Amino acid sequence: MLKVRLHNYLWECLLGINTHGIATGRGGYHYGTTSYREIFAVLRELELSVQDTFVDAGCGKGRVICCAAWRYPCNVIGIEYHPKLANEARANAKRLRRLRGPISVLNINALDYDFTEGDVFYFFNPFGPDIWAGFLTRMYQQAKGSRAIRIAYVNPVHEDVLRQFAWLHCYQRLERSRYNFLFHEVSFWKTCW
Repeated sequence: MLKVRLHNYLWECLLGINTHGIATGRGGYHYGTTSYREIFAVLRELELSVQDTFVDAGCGKGRVICCAAWRYPCNVIGIEYHPKLANEARANAKRLRRLRGPISVLNINALDYDFTEGDVFYFFNPFGPDIWAGFLTRMYQQAKGSRAIRIAYVNPVHEDVLRQFAWLHCYQRLERSRYNFLFHEVSFWKTCW
């Protein structure tokens, strides 16, 4: 664990950001971070391109969006409901060294997101089953057939909800048994249209 913390600290220094920590706030929200090694493994699997708009729903302090914008020349959007975390994500985006893609952080409820934008979505288990169902229903209604959508679901606790939507297909998995640096399972989904 010390090795992971040191590795994460070095990445924070390299990127010029401060996203570490754990917090729990009113309303029961929990903020925690994913290791940089795990984030970059997920981003590699997504194969982001300049045409992509990458969206992190529940971006917290912005670690994932900063990694995406640092590594890939794509449009990057963070969605964060809690104003304090959204402000910290914006501050980290401004401090990020060697930005390759633009970053915007929206302080909104994920259910209010306009799905006419975004074709690659990153989730670290941000919702319970009911909110997941509502989120995916809105995604389908607003984006159906207009473009292919890919989803990375880290720590897929409610993966059964995604399986209920016939327009989504799981095409890849990163399993802890195969990748010893992973702390969480990751499933990758794409639209069937």
